[in-house]
Amino acid sequence: MRAVYHGVIAAVLAGLLYAHASQTNGSIKASLMLALVPGISAVAAVPILNESFGALTVAGLLCVSVGAILGAIASSSPGVRRG
Repeated sequence: MRAVYHGVIAAVLAGLLYAHASQTNGSIKASLMLALVPGISAVAAVPILNESFGALTVAGLLCVSVGAILGAIASSSPGVRRG
């Protein structure tokens, strides 16, 4: 049963929600939210699971989050021509 949930239901639901987010917010913002998931999950694990961060974990989370934000800002700036 768990395989059906993770393999089918969660995958289909995630695909539908991502498509909706892309249409509603734009593909750049939707991609930014996906890139921030590891950071948000790690921060949420501290109070929920009593996890602790090491210096390497914090540095990795900062690199991923800053890179995602800079990528979204650079892609959405008005001077950038796409197409």
